[in-house]
Amino acid sequence: MITAAHDDPELLGMISDCLRSFEEYHRTIFEMEIWLKLYDYNNLHREDYQDKLATLDKSRTIRHAAVLDSVNILNRMAVKHSILSIYDGEVSKEHSTQA
Repeated sequence: MITAAHDDPELLGMISDCLRSFEEYHRTIFEMEIWLKLYDYNNLHREDYQDKLATLDKSRTIRHAAVLDSVNILNRMAVKHSILSIYDGEVSKEHSTQA
């Protein structure tokens, strides 16, 4: 797809944004997992722990939705350029990819 978009800076930017969403999602999961290993009710007040966990989970959910959107965007781009879909499986029960 990058080859097909080589002369279209806007399309290349969209591809870049989509690919970066995968890294952002991974980073968010990593940060949440590290935080969960470091903190619990023994070293944080229960309310502080729950607030931080809710914030981390919300961030993870937002990043997950961005990845789902990115897969759909990449698939639409692929179809438009007569390239096989990036991913044609089920992404989640709630969001399947659509070309």
